[in-house]
Amino acid sequence: GQKAVTITVPKEPLPVAQLSIFVFEDDGPTNGDIDGNESSKGLGGFQVILNDAVGRAGQVAGQITYDAFGFPLTNALFTLSPKDCPGSAAQAALPTGVVLTCPEKRADGTASPLAGHAVIQNMMQGRFDVLVNPSAAREGKGETWLQTSTLEGTHANDAFTKLGEPRYFQEFGPPGFHAFVGFVNPDHLNARTTVGAPSSLCPTAAACPNQISGRVTNLHMSRPSQTKLYDSNSNAVLSASVCYVGLNSQNGTGSDVGFAYCNPDGTFTLPNKVPDGTYQLVIWDQWLDQIISYKTITVPDAVQGHTYNVGNIPVFSWFTNIGMNAILDTPAQTGISNIPMTVRYRDGTISNISLTDSSGNGGINELFPLFNWYVVESDMTRFTTSRVETTTDGGGAVDATGTYAGILTTKYPTGESTLDTWLPGQGLVGDAQSFGAQGFISQTNVINWYKRPYNVGENGGITGMVMYTSTRGLDNPRLLKQLLWMPGVPRVTVNLYREGTAPDGSTTLEFVKSTQSSSWDDNLPTGCKGQLPAPPAGLTGPLDTTKYDPFVSYTLGQANVTRCYDGFHNWNQFKPAVYDGRYRFTGIAPGKYVVEVVPPAGYEIVKEEDKNVLIGDAFVGTATPPQFGALSNIFILPDQATINAAANNNAPVSQPPCVGDLHRVPDLLSLYGDVSGQVAPFAGADRPLCNRKEVTLKDQAQAVADFHLFTPAPIASKFTGMVLDDASSEFNAAAPDFGEKFAVPFVPVSIKDFNGVEISRTYTDQWGIMNGMVPSTWEANIANPSGFSPNMLTTCMNDPGPITDPVTGKLVTDPHYNP
Repeated sequence: GQKAVTITVPKEPLPVAQLSIFVFEDDGPTNGDIDGNESSKGLGGFQVILNDAVGRAGQVAGQITYDAFGFPLTNALFTLSPKDCPGSAAQAALPTGVVLTCPEKRADGTASPLAGHAVIQNMMQGRFDVLVNPSAAREGKGETWLQTSTLEGTHANDAFTKLGEPRYFQEFGPPGFHAFVGFVNPDHLNARTTVGAPSSLCPTAAACPNQISGRVTNLHMSRPSQTKLYDSNSNAVLSASVCYVGLNSQNGTGSDVGFAYCNPDGTFTLPNKVPDGTYQLVIWDQWLDQIISYKTITVPDAVQGHTYNVGNIPVFSWFTNIGMNAILDTPAQTGISNIPMTVRYRDGTISNISLTDSSGNGGINELFPLFNWYVVESDMTRFTTSRVETTTDGGGAVDATGTYAGILTTKYPTGESTLDTWLPGQGLVGDAQSFGAQGFISQTNVINWYKRPYNVGENGGITGMVMYTSTRGLDNPRLLKQLLWMPGVPRVTVNLYREGTAPDGSTTLEFVKSTQSSSWDDNLPTGCKGQLPAPPAGLTGPLDTTKYDPFVSYTLGQANVTRCYDGFHNWNQFKPAVYDGRYRFTGIAPGKYVVEVVPPAGYEIVKEEDKNVLIGDAFVGTATPPQFGALSNIFILPDQATINAAANNNAPVSQPPCVGDLHRVPDLLSLYGDVSGQVAPFAGADRPLCNRKEVTLKDQAQAVADFHLFTPAPIASKFTGMVLDDASSEFNAAAPDFGEKFAVPFVPVSIKDFNGVEISRTYTDQWGIMNGMVPSTWEANIANPSGFSPNMLTTCMNDPGPITDPVTGKLVTDPHYNP
């Protein structure tokens, strides 16, 4: 076998990244992109904010205010190009970390070629959400600016930077900005058709006789293998956001000459009449949840004449909508407020958290359809669950009557109802406390948790998470909590002991029971509904896809029709499921307990000396010493009063005390302390390990105790995805992604670091799917909200290599390369 391996280590200090942003007026035409002369219509005085996206979809960790060296973020063009980008004083007056775009004019009043531009230098590698807003000065003038550009929904535009990232971003084709963000000013648009206004298309009312109106509705897909799209005849699914309508002239190639806000029901009327001609209606919305859509119209209309109601314009949303509700299980069925609703990835990391409002509603309107399962759960600290009702969207024509009229379809193509009721105590995976969820664009799925107060003599037991604690930033490990990016650790043994008192007054521990932390892989959801059968053998003629699905014959197999796989073809589902890392002890009496975690091989319990946010890589990119650079080791034995003050004594759920064996905290941190010289918190003190926690379980309540594990070397990151051909669609009904873009089979995928060095190579399967593992990061000391700088790698699809021939040892073109 192999006895040696070569490891290529990047040379330090590491290069920092740059991030380029362009803010422009998107009015010629309005489409979210930079067209024609819009490249010279930059908008000065717009504020740019960066959010820390923690390297994945879902809630962000917070706003980034400092660069890799600890300096406040700023627009580097104020320094690099002061003539074309004056305004450093205005930048300095902004809150820390808010970046201002270059003004539209130079100091001498001439137009600036850098108007609307911003370059942020000295950035860490990562994935960022770029948010742009008009400045207070613009808003103070009464200006209204509405954003048009989004990458995949919401005001946040994704931006990606690797180490050494240049001032441009190149994915494919010519290089461009890392983020470009378009805006329109409704007053500017409507002025172009205001009668008698300067340069108006309507010098007189007679020149503009055409009134345009319509309604924006939700576009609804069918479950594969059906491909028909349906107009929901309702705006209900999209109603969380106000839709906007613009009017591009010259059939979509000219300037935008009109704007209207939609009414709550999706109806709209352009405020100004327009000249005869062919136009393009452009539809988007306030929160950029809708996929920007277009409709060509000609006025006057051949039937309706000059007063033209275009009717319904169905549009897609970028997102799947999960309605999560907490309902008091009484005849009145009133909502319960302040119940945490959590959407997790299968590994236990958190995608979104929502608190129910006064009506009990805690849904997520902007959940990204991953083509993979999520897991949703509802908190049980105050109320126990009596039953759960789920309603999934069956696809196709939406219900015309009933509770979900105009919103979803309550039957699958098979005729099966999409409504299910689940009861705790029936032996369900997760005992009806958590459910796997899968959804797709413009689809709505609803889960109602019916709850009641715990009865006298009843409790919710003891529960908690065993999690991988990648960020170890607190002096006292007792106070650690799960952060968004921390996964659960599955299959970990957790023991329960009941506290007692010995005759001599000492505390005794009596073993009660043992369990293991949950595992998604060991408890896959089952019994998924809605799959049409395979065509009967010998069937000839055109295939009726409302009755049969060739996907079963050629791909899935009849034995797997209820299998709950990931992907488009499985459609919308709610099924009992668990995520990694959760444990529960139920059926126990109130009292004092000790919960013990037994770390698996290779894992350790987090201790005081395992803090990891004080050291990291060195960066190069500025001649100026970093902020705080004059300070050395400021982390010494914490003051006990400070530690006590850090505990939130008003928190409704306390942090249980650690009661493991005493261990003496060493002088230095366990991670490279001998090199860094960083002193461990509580150095020299005897502190209890947190592998055991003392929990008090009260009647009519649930107790929580979480455990934090880590590995000295960071665990690897996982990835999964498809290689898609943007120029073609998948017409093979037997393919898992039928109805989507064509997924390219059997092509090489090269994973490269920032130096272009290949660190991994994989291949897509017959359906264009790939997955794998790559190195993650140890950078937990970065000046951003998460503290992390994820390892940003370049994925090269259909990469020719060269690779090493395993027979000859020579470099050759990858034989799977498809030219």
